[in-house]
Amino acid sequence: MERTIKLYYDGGELVVNIPGGVTVDEFRAKTAVKPVGPEQFTGALTRAGFRESLTSPPLVIVNDGYRNTPTARILSWLNEISPPVVSKGRFLIATGAHSAPTGKHLMSIFGDLYEKVKSRVYWHEASNIDSMTPVGTDSFGETVLVNRLFAEAERVIIIGSVEPHYFAGFTGGRKSIFPGVCDLGTIERNHNMADSLEAQPMKLDRNPVHEHLDSLLNLVDIAKVFSIQIVLSSDDSIAGIFCGPARDSFHEAATLARDIYSCRFDHQYDLALAELLPPLDDNLYQVQKALENCQTSVRDGGTCVVVAACRGGVGSDSFFKLADIWDRTTNQAKDGICRFGSHKLSRVNAMTRRIDVRLHSTLPADRVRHVFWEPVEHLNELIQSRLKSGSRLAVVRNAGHTVMTSHIC
Repeated sequence: MERTIKLYYDGGELVVNIPGGVTVDEFRAKTAVKPVGPEQFTGALTRAGFRESLTSPPLVIVNDGYRNTPTARILSWLNEISPPVVSKGRFLIATGAHSAPTGKHLMSIFGDLYEKVKSRVYWHEASNIDSMTPVGTDSFGETVLVNRLFAEAERVIIIGSVEPHYFAGFTGGRKSIFPGVCDLGTIERNHNMADSLEAQPMKLDRNPVHEHLDSLLNLVDIAKVFSIQIVLSSDDSIAGIFCGPARDSFHEAATLARDIYSCRFDHQYDLALAELLPPLDDNLYQVQKALENCQTSVRDGGTCVVVAACRGGVGSDSFFKLADIWDRTTNQAKDGICRFGSHKLSRVNAMTRRIDVRLHSTLPADRVRHVFWEPVEHLNELIQSRLKSGSRLAVVRNAGHTVMTSHIC
């Protein structure tokens, strides 16, 4: 008997029809057994010596609008515990190579506190060299620059969330600084290492992208940084908060995040439907996270469909324009030069050699195909054509954060 499944799409619900006889397995991240509230947050700060660490109004580095980090919630709690942090501190949005925050993003990041802090809010521009200062050279022998506000601050608080990242292993921790507030060249060198098969979601050991990011911390005064790392559960409640030194708090949070976000499968599927939730459903640049998290669950020759409206368009011109000179046979730019965005194209192109990579969105079909995805205009028609009695379907909820894992991959 045919059944229906509802997926989040474009602010509403998308109903898909599944043919009879199809085995359907749904996957989602776990919910917190005991969500963290203000009292537990206060306790975590106290144990980490938060009050003793604040000798002057800090610089607070926060994530941009493309992260799920509950920054506004954390700032409101901080405002109750230590009002000078909010009333006197400066705020730097760690945009990395992303675009400047929109008005909607600013309200999402700061919530009700935005009017109070907006005169002290800044955001990083990775291509604006004049706003940065050199701090040394990386393992490539190249100069690394960081935002001058960070370099000159006496005390820094970073507020991050630790979630799976498709080539850095996890978000959070070191990513507030590198790539959050560093130069585009350093970001580009780091991201180009994502071509390695060792660069995978939730993998830190022997992951060249993570190891490079971690080594960059040695170039800055990391001792002046007080880190607040949050792990969210699938219902957006806070499953854990880890405070203190940047490296320690990150690794503690990553241990919990690995348990929250991983979903084990025992057999591969003919088709996977990857549901993407805000803010990651905003543009084509971001939706790759869902593909990376789900693609291992699809059998060779199978299909992975990411469902995301992409009302924000492409999201990054760099990787989109780079496709103009991409050789899909050699899987590199025709001139052999690695540029920012190479990792995006090379990874998707490599996947298309094994599975059918699809996107159901509001984007024009030619723009989707330009970066090696195949568009899906009528999702139900595709499902009916790909699935028959005996087929297996995986429905991955919140696929930007839910990571499919198995010993067979």
